[in-house]
Amino acid sequence: MLLDVTNLLRSPGETLPFHFEWTASQCWDGLGEEITWEAPVTLQGECVWMDGFFVVRGEMGMAYTTRCGRCLSPLSMRRCVDFREEFAPREDEDFPDRYLYRGHQLDLTDMAEDLISLHMPMRHLCKEDCKGLCPVCGANRNTTACGCAPQEDPASQKNPFAVLRALQTDEDEEV
Repeated sequence: MLLDVTNLLRSPGETLPFHFEWTASQCWDGLGEEITWEAPVTLQGECVWMDGFFVVRGEMGMAYTTRCGRCLSPLSMRRCVDFREEFAPREDEDFPDRYLYRGHQLDLTDMAEDLISLHMPMRHLCKEDCKGLCPVCGANRNTTACGCAPQEDPASQKNPFAVLRALQTDEDEEV
């Protein structure tokens, strides 16, 4: 996604509107989650030249499907992210978050990839209080009361701190 800024270099303070669409699967792998993009990711906004650097501001929109991280139900997600980023011709210790550019074009691809990664949730949930799947029978606890007895996690029996659970009373808060 190259933005030609030749005219902005000649006219400080002027704005250059832009609009890009691209297939996000080319730039983001879902960090191990299965993500299906419903539409191209949109990047729109404006660019302005300000005293030695460019300011790029706008909005990124994305629509995708994935699964709940607890119960595996399908989810349709829409996200809209506002952004304001700076592009400079060389690195500056005082401004380490600026993107770099060469010549008369800004490549917005790295910025867009960063925006996607930074604004994706660590875990997608169908709802905040999702009960997940039963570890015994695999039923979705949000829709079915399976009746399986909760089982003690074998890993917790090996945990040296597991004995502290026996010392905890009903009045004690869990830490």
